[in-house]
Amino acid sequence: MKSFNILSRTPKMIVRAIHSNNCYNKKNIEEFNKYRSLFSENYTCPTIAFIGGGKMGGSMIKSYVKHYPNDLIHVVDTDPVCLDKFNGIPNILPSLDSSAAMYEATTIFLATKPQFIKEVVTQIKPLIRPEHIIVSIMAGINIDSLSKMLGHRKIVRAMPNITAQIGESISVYYPSTNISSVDCQDTRRVLGACGPYAEVYDEKSIDISTAISGGGPAYIYYMAEHMCKAAIDLGFEEDQARCIVKHTLNGSVLLWDDASLPAETLRRDVMSPGGTTEEAINYFDAQNLGFHIQEGIKKSYKRAVSISKN
Repeated sequence: MKSFNILSRTPKMIVRAIHSNNCYNKKNIEEFNKYRSLFSENYTCPTIAFIGGGKMGGSMIKSYVKHYPNDLIHVVDTDPVCLDKFNGIPNILPSLDSSAAMYEATTIFLATKPQFIKEVVTQIKPLIRPEHIIVSIMAGINIDSLSKMLGHRKIVRAMPNITAQIGESISVYYPSTNISSVDCQDTRRVLGACGPYAEVYDEKSIDISTAISGGGPAYIYYMAEHMCKAAIDLGFEEDQARCIVKHTLNGSVLLWDDASLPAETLRRDVMSPGGTTEEAINYFDAQNLGFHIQEGIKKSYKRAVSISKN
């Protein structure tokens, strides 16, 4: 173990030293607390931790550090390769172990896949304090189930999506009944860095959002994927097809936002009677494409509800 003089370091360096030297023990914690009062008033101890730094957690962290580059963030993951992408980024503390994160943070984001919930509970349950706010972005794990597993009541469910990495996610969150608005400040701070957000007033809305906005980007990319394939089959090069489809989707969404009209109205504006677009839409309707899209989303919702039951 490397030694260090706690008084010779800046506050952020002290936290890094405790973390990086694998010496986050009781003595050093007491020493850190003893001298915390000597730190400048501009210093705030890290309050955010992510358990899981994969695609979704990593996307949220990416946006968060853009908005709050001076905040310290703990990232815990069992995959060293996943943690490697955070090395060298100022004020991000990656670790295979959750001890430091759980001690320093008051708001803990659970950003792993739902199938890993048992491993996450085993890791963090002994470290949870009464004041901890646990924010789960895991699809389908309801508050009651998570509360029983963790033996903890202060839980928030949230559902962002992958576009959080560019600050364009739409997120919803639902706090357990014993959490105040003040308790949710850090939750809103993180979600707000990822894009617009809203509090919902029943937990069912989280599962609905999981099926709509959580999986929504995949549905859009699925459509784009097949539009690109059709363009290539008809004669475009792959890069040409990708460029045309991407700008078509982007322009369509921008127009929808600007016009403030229902999607159906805008769709009909593009169609001319007996024209080429109508030919495609008539074929989609003949294949019940709209029905299948709706049914697929409903199956996604049912899957979200069933996860907690399993």
